Amino acid sequence: MSPFMERLAIRVRFVPRTYFAPLTGAIRGIREGDQLPSVMLVPETVAVPQVTLTLSPSKIGLSEQTGISWRERCLGLLDRHGPAGLAFLESILRAADVRASRLKTNDPALPPEAKQ
Repeated sequence: MSPFMERLAIRVRFVPRTYFAPLTGAIRGIREGDQLPSVMLVPETVAVPQVTLTLSPSKIGLSEQTGISWRERCLGLLDRHGPAGLAFLESILRAADVRASRLKTNDPALPPEAKQ
């Protein structure tokens, strides 16, 4: 590694991330066939049904179940919006997430002991 990269790595505390664990076949803790439980997003409405998660979009190429892969989807977004456009959209999403996280309102769907 060059001296410049070493200084940069120290400055930003660069730590390589591992998204895919080849021994377990998991991506960020999600495994093929994991169950996402049903959840009621709006009180007193129909709950979103339970979903079985699949990692097939992470494989390169076309999947019969989910269509194009993550890579192809990302390249399509890059072609459509460009790098600056994607950065702008990500900053909007991040700002909205930070703003929502600061709210002190209670979620009516949570049980009383979780509303603290």
